[in-house]
Amino acid sequence: SGESLHFHLLPRPRPMKSPLAIAAIGSVLFSTSLHAQWKTETYTLKGGWNAIYLHGDASYTTPTELFRNYPAVLEVWRWNPNPDAVEFTSSPSQPNATSSEWTIWNRNDTGEQKLTAMVGQSAYLVRCSGEASTTNTVSIPQKPLPPNATWLVTGANFLGFPANSSSPPILSSYFASFPVATTAPSKIYKYIGGDLGAANPMQVSATSERLSRNTAYWFEAATVGDFTAPVEYELPGTDGVAFGRTGNVITMGVMNRSTNALTLTFSTENSEPSPSGQTGISGSVPLTRRIFDSATGTYTETPVTGSFTVPVPASGRLNLEFGINRSLLTGSANSLYPSFLRVKDSRGLSDGVVP
Repeated sequence: SGESLHFHLLPRPRPMKSPLAIAAIGSVLFSTSLHAQWKTETYTLKGGWNAIYLHGDASYTTPTELFRNYPAVLEVWRWNPNPDAVEFTSSPSQPNATSSEWTIWNRNDTGEQKLTAMVGQSAYLVRCSGEASTTNTVSIPQKPLPPNATWLVTGANFLGFPANSSSPPILSSYFASFPVATTAPSKIYKYIGGDLGAANPMQVSATSERLSRNTAYWFEAATVGDFTAPVEYELPGTDGVAFGRTGNVITMGVMNRSTNALTLTFSTENSEPSPSGQTGISGSVPLTRRIFDSATGTYTETPVTGSFTVPVPASGRLNLEFGINRSLLTGSANSLYPSFLRVKDSRGLSDGVVP
């Protein structure tokens, strides 16, 4: 199906970093996955080829079920970076069903339904019926995951980023602290609907294109790095602020990668109801913020019921401590309490909504 898309790719180590995740389980051992918070993301797709990025995991069901009520979605292709590929093209080209870099779900061909689940932190090509002038709105319930971009050397990076959703930032502003991704000779491409060809994907300008958080872009940059957002977070594990059945205190490191001082606004959000067949939700996490009083040598714990702000100096780092009021977990032994913390920065660049 056209020219093969191959790159010589080398994966980078994945550091332990993520925006904040919150979950607690009453008095039961962990299941195989602690992530049980739910958030529905909506994608606007044109007729023809589109690229989306899943910040959350939707592998709890199959693409057939996810798109059962969206007959316009004909194909979904997941990008699988292949470190063994040795060919290289100078720009993104057509996906190839025989390439190991792609896994396909085709609505009308059971022989091309190797893609059995849509995992999180992954980029996907989606082909819809109709002309590029037509629009389809698709909603996908998913379990948000801590952001973590995987940049690869000598080739293309097909990625999405946790950008501000209400007012998407200019690419060059978002990547100001990681300019190698956007400045020449690097190139950036996005899909615009319609057939694949010389104009789709289309090269965009980093100084004018606004970064859409649910869109996947090709970054043609021979670079490696761990850049995910201008503000990044360090946590004890990949589950974020996960108290489990016995935890009481979790420390989160906050890093400002930009050269400007920032103020972060933290606010709580409830999880959506669980999809059919998934573990039910008993309530939200009774989160507290712990602040050390050097005069008394003790901590003050304040319930996080609204929002609070934290200043972070330019290129600075600080620690935040969170606790949990377990006396408010009144459900049965296997009750699940999930929530979100939404983290926005004062420059309007990043918007982290994670479990």
